[in-house]
Amino acid sequence: MKHGLGVTLALITLLTTGCSVKYVTVDQSYQYGKKSPLAASRCQFVLGKIADERRDKESLGNLGFSFVSDSVTYAGGGAGPGTAPQLEHIQKPVHESGGDGVEAGGPGRSGTLAWLIHGLNSAGFLNTPDSSGRKIIPVNISLKLAYIKNSLTAKASNIVLGVNFGKDSGSRIIRGSSSSINWVNGEGEIRSSFNRSLDEAIQKLNSTAIDICS
Repeated sequence: MKHGLGVTLALITLLTTGCSVKYVTVDQSYQYGKKSPLAASRCQFVLGKIADERRDKESLGNLGFSFVSDSVTYAGGGAGPGTAPQLEHIQKPVHESGGDGVEAGGPGRSGTLAWLIHGLNSAGFLNTPDSSGRKIIPVNISLKLAYIKNSLTAKASNIVLGVNFGKDSGSRIIRGSSSSINWVNGEGEIRSSFNRSLDEAIQKLNSTAIDICS
C-alpha cells in the first residue's frame, strides 16, 4: 500500500512540475492595485535608502522545479541567476553599501528591489519630493525576507519589510503573505502569489504612514 502511494505521489509530482528546471523572477510590471490614501494625505512620503538585508539575496525559494531567482538573466542567457535589470527611468547613483542598498531614485541591481520600488511608487511613495508644499516624511526600507514555499497541494509566499520613517518615528516591521492552492508550479502562479504578498504589505505600510502623518 505504501509502495502504491509513493508511486502515485511521484506521478503527481512529475505531472505537475515536469522534469525540467526553470527559473522565474518576480513580476517587474507589478502595480499596487488598490486606491492608496497617500495622495490625499497632508504629508508626502519620500523613499530614501532601500536596503536588501536578506541572508540569501539570490534565491526566493521554489515551487517544485520552478526556482525563483532575484536576477533576470543568466550571464550565459536564459532566465535565472545573473545580472538584474536596471531602473532605467532613474538617475541617482547606487548607495555605496556593497551593492546591497539603492536609492529609490537610483539604478537598482536587484530585480526584487526593483519590484518593491515599483510597487511602492504605484502606491504613492515618491522617489523625490513634489512641489505641493506638503510635509516631507522620509521612508527608509529594508527587505528582510521574500520567499515562497510549497507543500504537495498548497503554496505560501511571504515578504517582511523593516521600515523607518525618520529619526523621530522609530522602526517598524511590516509583513505580507499569501496562501493558495498550488496548481502546476507555474510562473504566473508564483508571480501572482508574490504580488498578493506585496499588496498586503503595502496596505499595512499605507496605514502606518497615515498614522505617522496624523
